[in-house]
Amino acid sequence: MGGFVNEVGTLEFLANTKGGWKAYESALELDTNAVNFNVACLLIGLDPADAKAARRQFDPEPPKGNPIEIFVEWDEAGTGAHRRIRAEELIYNRVTKQTLSEGPWVYTGSVFREGNVYLAETEGTLVGFMHTPSPIIESPRLGVGQWGDSLLNPDLGLKPGTQVKLTVRALPRPAR
Repeated sequence: MGGFVNEVGTLEFLANTKGGWKAYESALELDTNAVNFNVACLLIGLDPADAKAARRQFDPEPPKGNPIEIFVEWDEAGTGAHRRIRAEELIYNRVTKQTLSEGPWVYTGSVFREGNVYLAETEGTLVGFMHTPSPIIESPRLGVGQWGDSLLNPDLGLKPGTQVKLTVRALPRPAR
């Protein structure tokens, strides 16, 4: 799925929808809405029956769901070299001086609130890592820090507006 790098300081989300409300704290804006992104997740075999989204923002219990991996690609400005990295490498913790640890993400599908409101669509959140209920995909990692600790990895040299491609791949599910 195509998109671009947002002009952002502090991160709470990896990706938001086109024109999404949470763009101010999302690394990437993708050319889609939450409903279409969720349908794409279902079409690659992700199952909402296995999903358990975070109950609240900064939930200490990690979300659960089908495991996936995410890659981000772009052409570097000036050199034209093509880069492809794991999405975890985009998120840099300014306190620990490390990127998000490598590993699978999980499909939670987001949640519905009173009045049948789809939270991912309302907030414009697609992929998160701070354990909030709204993203369709979340990081199950613990210890990502507090709000304000994470930013776009400065070692990547990504500039706002850089065109990117985000790829989501379903991983084998653990045996039940």
